[in-house]
Amino acid sequence: MDYAVAAALREAHDVTPGRTEAQYECFLDEPDGTRLPRVRMFADVVHLIDRKPVAVFDAKYKASSWSGYPNADQYQMLAYCTALDVPRAWLVYADAGPVRVRKVRNSDVEIVEFPLDLSRRPDELLVRIARLANEAVRDGHV
Repeated sequence: MDYAVAAALREAHDVTPGRTEAQYECFLDEPDGTRLPRVRMFADVVHLIDRKPVAVFDAKYKASSWSGYPNADQYQMLAYCTALDVPRAWLVYADAGPVRVRKVRNSDVEIVEFPLDLSRRPDELLVRIARLANEAVRDGHV
């Protein structure tokens, strides 16, 4: 993730309960009692309240999830939601356009594609990121 987006999300969350961590370590699998390595993941940004993840974010340097590998971003976010027990993930794309919510079939998981128009002025981008942070925490039922 772009460190500027991570820093902006952390700053935007300063006015909400909890804390925001970049490169949050989590595991896809449960310990199985062996010494074999687990499937380790690093979520770009996770917001936690009372040490429980309530929102997960990932920023992409591309226009949308459908330019290149259309499903890889969705799989990644589904893995984060499953491992962190978070019902909604936020994919931030360098793009203009509307927010799109994708409901994953046969699950309670939703993946939000949140465009961030990089042609905007820096102050406008910060307002948009603050909106993203507020929506994500609100969706986390804070």
